[in-house]
Amino acid sequence: MLTTVATPSVTVRPERVHGHHDGHSIDEVLAAVEADLRWRNHPVRGERAAIALRGILEWLSTFPGTGWQERWSAASGNDYPSWITTMTEHLSARGVARRNVIDTVPALLIHRVVIVDYAFLRAYRARSLYETVRERLRPDLWERIAANAPRAKLTAYQFREARLVLSKMVLATGRDLNQLQLHDFTDYLADNRHSNGSNPNGVHAAWDLVRGIAPIPDNDLLTCLRVGQRSAEQIIDRFAIQNSAIRDLLVRYLNERKPALDYTSFDSTARLLGSFWADIEAHHPETEKLSRPVDRGVSGDLRSGALVTV
Repeated sequence: MLTTVATPSVTVRPERVHGHHDGHSIDEVLAAVEADLRWRNHPVRGERAAIALRGILEWLSTFPGTGWQERWSAASGNDYPSWITTMTEHLSARGVARRNVIDTVPALLIHRVVIVDYAFLRAYRARSLYETVRERLRPDLWERIAANAPRAKLTAYQFREARLVLSKMVLATGRDLNQLQLHDFTDYLADNRHSNGSNPNGVHAAWDLVRGIAPIPDNDLLTCLRVGQRSAEQIIDRFAIQNSAIRDLLVRYLNERKPALDYTSFDSTARLLGSFWADIEAHHPETEKLSRPVDRGVSGDLRSGALVTV
């Protein structure tokens, strides 16, 4: 029988992840990333990449949002490569080709102009991007995880797979290696299970590499997944939802769903719902309730999308 470790009942709203240049103007973003758009021995290609990036930012500016991350979400920026095709057609009159649009992606990500999801990274498939991550985003921390490899007793192959996992997590979370948390690992596991139906390689080894660097328990990942599992109430209360009726509705839904889910999926679903309503309260505080038919169960409403804000 597994034991449960009690967690403090402190309600702290998680940090909302935005890029480093979220509130900057188009010209400020271009000035920050310009050097990464230059192509050695290909000045024309670099110039066209800069034109492409300006066009992308101008396009994103047409979508609602207080910063680049919200506009990226509104524009379905993670739906790669559909927007690449859209922008190529839009910018063709400026002499921009498809590869020039694609050339902007590493600069957008390395400079964290926007934070992308794992589906984007799977579609993009550029191993060179992850090499750049390790060169540019806190290289001192990447040196430390390399030093941890012997302690973790990893083969060369296991180390490469673990390092690849961490590179993806750094891009998709917007955090450096020393900021990764347990839920970042459970999110990665849940995303891969959803997309591939199986556990991904390298996650447990990646955890071992950042032990002592990131603020995570000094246990193996399997132990952390089994011990200290939080209830629906504990997870939802981390989001400091002000509307008690909504809070109770989400908790009831999660408790209905819990028997059919493994803990990783349960935890991910709970945080997704908590984050969803916390975001509504942050941006639309006038929203006070969900409208739903009274003769339907909570689970049916949430899964079918019948719940709407009013």
